[in-house]
Amino acid sequence: ITITTLSLFILLTLFVFLNQKQPFNLDQIVNTFTYPSQLLPFLEFISSITEELIIGIAGIFLFIYLRIKNKNKESWYALIVLLGAILVKVLKLAISRARPESIDYQSFPSGHVTMVTIFCSVLYLTIIKDIKNKTTKTISTATIIILPILVAISRLALNHHWFTDTIAGFLLGISVSLIGYSYISKK
Repeated sequence: ITITTLSLFILLTLFVFLNQKQPFNLDQIVNTFTYPSQLLPFLEFISSITEELIIGIAGIFLFIYLRIKNKNKESWYALIVLLGAILVKVLKLAISRARPESIDYQSFPSGHVTMVTIFCSVLYLTIIKDIKNKTTKTISTATIIILPILVAISRLALNHHWFTDTIAGFLLGISVSLIGYSYISKK
């Protein structure tokens, strides 16, 4: 799965460059979708609580929590959230794709989606997968699957990203998470 998601991310990045960083037809179609106005405050809330800084701080708290629980190996894995933040910033600056609202050139990949995907993956692989209570585990798993999807929808609804930016965020987030986990698992 790691090689597949990373390959898909690289391929999508290549397509963005070959398309001269312009939105694809699919991007334009998805971005013309009108979201119900009643839904926008909720999506703005989702977007605001998943800012990269907030997710980075949550990653540090997860690191501390895992240290307290004597899960030392897993605690270092939690710091991959911070590595993800650095990687996203470097990629945004290197790729320099304009956002739909053209306020800057840091659209690709979506930092919100990448960071939330990494954080949710780390949370699952360090804590949730070991939960014994079936109901708690099911609800927790569903929540961490739904959250990155909601974040992607919020970034599209608020017109901050193209559809392919959010897909790239998922792919990059999953890739970083799995690469980090495979590295930590071998230690």
